[in-house]
Amino acid sequence: RTRLRPVRWIGLSGFRAGMLRTHSTYLLCRSLFRRRLACGILAESLVVDSRMSGPLTVFVSATSRDLIDCRKAVEGILLDGDIHPKTQEHFPPDHRTLTEFLKASVGECDAVICLVGPVYGAAPESNPNRSYTQMEYDAARSLGKPVFVFLTGERFEPTQPPADGPDGLELQRRHRLELMQAHKCDVFDTVDQ
Repeated sequence: RTRLRPVRWIGLSGFRAGMLRTHSTYLLCRSLFRRRLACGILAESLVVDSRMSGPLTVFVSATSRDLIDCRKAVEGILLDGDIHPKTQEHFPPDHRTLTEFLKASVGECDAVICLVGPVYGAAPESNPNRSYTQMEYDAARSLGKPVFVFLTGERFEPTQPPADGPDGLELQRRHRLELMQAHKCDVFDTVDQ
């Protein structure tokens, strides 16, 4: 595989100037986030500080009950583009609390992709009003990580239906509304979109 000269980009939303390290990464970025690029917005999650070395690492956040197939699809696309995905399927055993571990894991990544459906998911007993996936998003924002948000559309058919109670569904509905206000979100109805 031939490595081409890096292309210099300016990050949006307050992110620093960075460097897209290879042409193949650019092509992946263009393919994966084509709607954003068509709107003239560079995929902030792939804007990297030019002093960085090594492969890009992207944290992929999604609930397992409804979005496991989507998370695996994104993982495959990232791997095809020589970008290392970090997903819960590959979390090692750790001595820290899950909350501490998630924040540290997000902190090790260059960007975060959030796949968000109607499922609230699991939450720590110490903070039942924030699910683990919501806490991954919170960690990314607090650490200043570029965040891409992809929401399921009305026609999306989940792998498994939500098992959340009314409180969890309402918390997730509010979270989705907050995301739509804070980000330019893309919507998908199938795994292939």
